[in-house]
Amino acid sequence: MINNFQIAKELLEQNGEITGATQGDSMKPLFRSGLDKAVIVTPPETLHVGDVLLYKNKTDNQVNLHRIVKITKQGPVLRGDNLYVKETNIPSEDIIGILKGFYRGNKYYDCKLNTGYKIYVFYILASYPLRRLLKKFKSAFLKLKNLLEK
Repeated sequence: MINNFQIAKELLEQNGEITGATQGDSMKPLFRSGLDKAVIVTPPETLHVGDVLLYKNKTDNQVNLHRIVKITKQGPVLRGDNLYVKETNIPSEDIIGILKGFYRGNKYYDCKLNTGYKIYVFYILASYPLRRLLKKFKSAFLKLKNLLEK
């Protein structure tokens, strides 16, 4: 995926759609870094929980591709599928586009039409509390194990 906010925004405005390889682990298991390609289009007027946005990171001029987990009066609350920290207060001008679909190898998956993708989104959103709890238990267990091994 294009890392620079301004370049990504200009390409989307010129072409109406951009496709690029995904990078990083924040959206695992949906995207495999460097292997899968995301297809991004201009975002609609109304965003929904479960949509995946391409947006500018608050700390630098890089772009992220994360899922909407909640919508508030202040805007969407985002989180990567493989992350446990929410991102809030994303200004609308920092949102570049929305995930239309993606390629895994040569196979294309449309986010609106593919039933498997819809089931995945439901699972990711519904299982978050349990996944977070399990992560905390694992972390506590590893700390205890390290203390006992000393």
